[in-house]
Formats: sequence, structure tokens, C-alpha cells
Amino acid sequence: MSVLEEFRKALRTALADRSLAGTAVEAGLPRDAIRSVLVGHDPRLSRAVELADALGLEFYVGPPRAGPDHGAIRKQLREVAAELERLQARAARAAGLAPEVTGEATVGGTDGSAPASANDADDVPGARPVDVVELAAAAGGGADAASEEVVGRLWFSRDWLDRRGLDPARCAVIGVTGESMEPTLPDGCSILVDRARTRRRRGRVYVLRTGDGLIAKRAGKDDDGGWLLESDHPAWAPVPWPDDAETVGEVIWTARSLIGEVRQ
Repeated sequence: MSVLEEFRKALRTALADRSLAGTAVEAGLPRDAIRSVLVGHDPRLSRAVELADALGLEFYVGPPRAGPDHGAIRKQLREVAAELERLQARAARAAGLAPEVTGEATVGGTDGSAPASANDADDVPGARPVDVVELAAAAGGGADAASEEVVGRLWFSRDWLDRRGLDPARCAVIGVTGESMEPTLPDGCSILVDRARTRRRRGRVYVLRTGDGLIAKRAGKDDDGGWLLESDHPAWAPVPWPDDAETVGEVIWTARSLIGEVRQ
């Protein structure tokens, strides 16, 4: 499969039930920008990047990436949580808001909400916290799911959660390892999982607990209507949905670092 064919497949997967023209216009692109690529026109590089941005995809050109390091992901979650707690406390003291801020570690906010260190969600107006859990879902062969220690909190806009019908108490943020769900879920990214949504819907991405551990896959169907676990990376073929797999929840949101680890 050529690079352009892989790109078109990634676009189709990301579009799911979305309108081609509507998605393009919403991103400030011509109405037929996506459709023209899907029907066979080769986009220039700048337009390919714009299309990837419009659909929340990572446009990556570079050397092969390193394999997953579960320990490094856990360590990074702890370090980010601790550093943001220190920064928030320092900012609060500098602003004269509090002589000292205490509470559990938190991870920075999204959708305009601010990071905060607090034990009560009401301490951050307009925002609700979601637990960051120390475990990883493998976009590949499966990750160990033995530990579910809460290592921090990520604050989301209350409006953002409400518009999506999300109860933060039933959600969790976890890491992803492996590359089988790239470009949708790059190795090392974080995902918000809604544990309340376990009903299978074709085209949606779910975290499942299997005999091999946790995995993140897209729900698909074969020609006979049987459920499949599909990978977004073309190198991984679909496999039957295991009968004994437990659906942990649906993946709603993802975040990733734009720079790699700095090695001395």
C-alpha cells in the first residue's frame, strides 16, 4: 500500500460518520478539500497537513519510532503531575491567592480550564477533574493492567464534559503504548476513557481488558456481521473480537507530546 493510500485510509477512518464538506468548512478549508483527496487527487504537502489537523490526526515524517517503554510512561505521568502542582502553587502564592497550596497532584487543564491542586472540584470554577490512572492500553499486543493507581488529575471544562454527556467520576485518563492505532493514537499519547460507554458502536475506539492485558482498538464488523478489533495502522490486520474480552470504555479524547524525551 502506497503512502497516499495509507493517508486516504486514515482519513476515511477518522471521518467515520462525519460530513466531508462540513468537516472541511469547519476547519476553514474548501468544501471539496477532503472529498477530492478521497476520490484520487494527490494533495500537496501543506494541504495534507491541513487535512490531518482538521481530523485530529498526527502528520508524521521521520525515522522509525522506538518501542514502547511502560516504565517511562508511568514515570512521565508522575513527573508532569508533580511539576504542574509546584507551578500552580508558586503562581497562587505570587498572586497573593494563598500562602501555600496543598492537595493531591494534578495535571494541567484543557479547553481553557486551569491546572489546580485541590481536593474538591468546586475549587476550580467551571472545571471538573478526571483521575489519571497509572496503567497503559496497548495499541498492539496488550499491556499489563494489574495496577490502577491514581497518580494525578486532569481538569476539563465542565461545559466540554456536559456537551459530550460525560460524568468525570466514571472517566479515567490513561496512557497508550504501541503503534497499531497510529496515526489516531500515537505511541505515548494519553486518552480519556468513558467507562460508562461500553456498548459497541462500529467505528468507535474502545479500551478492552483481555487475557493479554489492556488493548485499544476500533470496533469493526466482517462481511457476516461479526465484530472485529481493527487497528488504524495498515500493518495490523483485523482480528475477531474475543468472546471473553471486557469492554472498559470508549475513547473520547486524546493528547500527545509534540517533542520527544531529551536524552543527555
